[in-house]
Amino acid sequence: MKRALAVLVVLTAVVLVFRGCDHHLQGLGATVHAYFRAVGAGDPPAACRVLTGAALAKLQDRLNARGCEKAVARLAAGLTEEQRAILRARVAVLEYRSAILPDFSSRIEVTMDRNPLRQELFVLAEVDGREQIVDWGWDVRRLS
Repeated sequence: MKRALAVLVVLTAVVLVFRGCDHHLQGLGATVHAYFRAVGAGDPPAACRVLTGAALAKLQDRLNARGCEKAVARLAAGLTEEQRAILRARVAVLEYRSAILPDFSSRIEVTMDRNPLRQELFVLAEVDGREQIVDWGWDVRRLS
């Protein structure tokens, strides 16, 4: 009886720790989740608020669009309702890495689970006091 109770307590503790870590990890991807939700909802202004720099340029180039809102509108228009639903739900954060670089700037890389946008690695930085997506794609990974 005591042994079964001890096993139950240990298993409960492990489950609670795992859930806590998972919840924390998902919170670290809040900016990427905001982008996914905005694209899934067909809300270009909201998606554009979290994009800047190379991320914005890549999106516009990829979709051959002049301007962020046109690019996001084209991206959203190409999605099925099922794909939009996936984006509006929470795509899992698989990995979060951050570092202070030699120039004292910070770099954050967030790896998301597979998703309809086929965008999985995001680079985040603080721009004008807000966390924004500054780049994306496996070719920009620097932290390992």
